[in-house]
Amino acid sequence: MLITILLQPFFVTSCGKFRLFKPESSLLLIPEQEDLGIIKPGEKTSTVIHVIYSFSKFSRPKGFFLYENPTEIELSVKSKPSWCEVELDKNKFFADIPLKAFLFGGNQTFSVNLTVKVKDNAPGYEKEKIIITAFAKENGNIPEAKADCDVLVEADFLPNVKVKMSKPFIYLKSDETCMVSINVTNKSNMDVMVSFGIESNLSLLSIELPANDTVRADETKGFQLLLHAKEIKKSREVTVPLKIFYSAGEKGGFIEKDIRIRLIGTKSKGIPIDPIIAILIVALVIAIVIRVKRYRK
Repeated sequence: MLITILLQPFFVTSCGKFRLFKPESSLLLIPEQEDLGIIKPGEKTSTVIHVIYSFSKFSRPKGFFLYENPTEIELSVKSKPSWCEVELDKNKFFADIPLKAFLFGGNQTFSVNLTVKVKDNAPGYEKEKIIITAFAKENGNIPEAKADCDVLVEADFLPNVKVKMSKPFIYLKSDETCMVSINVTNKSNMDVMVSFGIESNLSLLSIELPANDTVRADETKGFQLLLHAKEIKKSREVTVPLKIFYSAGEKGGFIEKDIRIRLIGTKSKGIPIDPIIAILIVALVIAIVIRVKRYRK
């Protein structure tokens, strides 16, 4: 009875299955951060991955009792997004198997630093996973072992929106309508939603803003803004403070563009001449008259 009790750990597992001195091994990868969060394109971050290699009783590596022959463990990047660079500061470890492992088993823990850099052309708010894999080679009667772990990474939105208008200065007669073309170019790393707004209350104008629309990355889209001048008697100049809003996810911004309008009243006979232009015309006429007089002499 006593002999049976002493030999039981060598032949029977805790579940009652027949063991016959067959050891087991396992790998476990534990990242300190499973989600690296949102990273701006061009920037990088890092985290530590802990590698735990375990071996059960009866583990007998090569050269057991004669010399130490550690188990070789290899680490590599199994898969990653195309828009980021991934680097492990170590890709190989050696786990020592002590003599006492034959009776008690044991484990070895290692750490590796994972560095992730998001490329400049990474698509915004694209969340993908990096898979790190580990492989422990067979060593004596200790079988091989494999393990994977996932680390999530997401590229940030990098806004780059440009706006051009066809008519920054407009002459508009009373009760006349004018169309202003607005080109929005999106050089951001993802699609943006574009909308328009005017904060001021312009009593002399009726304004129809363009509808909200999506402008895709690397796309230029045209919008039309409709201006209608109400009937006035006296000419005056007004400024339309236009705001062009853009957003992607929870981030965004706006661009301010002023549209200057010269409203021509019903009492005005025509489009007024700019004072500078008038001075230039007068100077030109005087120069012509002087030259003609000299020519006649």
